[in-house]
Amino acid sequence: MIKTRYEISADELAHREDLQEKFHYEPVRAAVRVLERALEKVMESLGVDIFGNIPEQQQALGIFITEDAIEGGLGGYHVTTMTKEGLKPYAWVGSAKLDSQGKVSCEIWWLNTERLDTVEGPKIVGG
Repeated sequence: MIKTRYEISADELAHREDLQEKFHYEPVRAAVRVLERALEKVMESLGVDIFGNIPEQQQALGIFITEDAIEGGLGGYHVTTMTKEGLKPYAWVGSAKLDSQGKVSCEIWWLNTERLDTVEGPKIVGG
């Protein structure tokens, strides 16, 4: 039986799905985990129990997280707290990014102390 160029065997489909999982979905999940760890680090510094009900704690503590979407794909998250004087910027968590060695990382700018932290994750590109 002759197949058209748009038809593939079950084996080829399974192989392509395995490649999609290995080279797309796994690296994306790893990058998201690093970003989540960075946000958790900021939340913990504000007294949030990351294993509890985070939205309730955010509301009780006056913590606001807003996404900063910049054209071109870069951006991050602003973490702001409510103080007696009003809203005060607390930290900025950058997007997850790859370095030249294939490791994923995420930067945290602590705006109240003007320092930079980096949360690093696994090497997700290049073996």
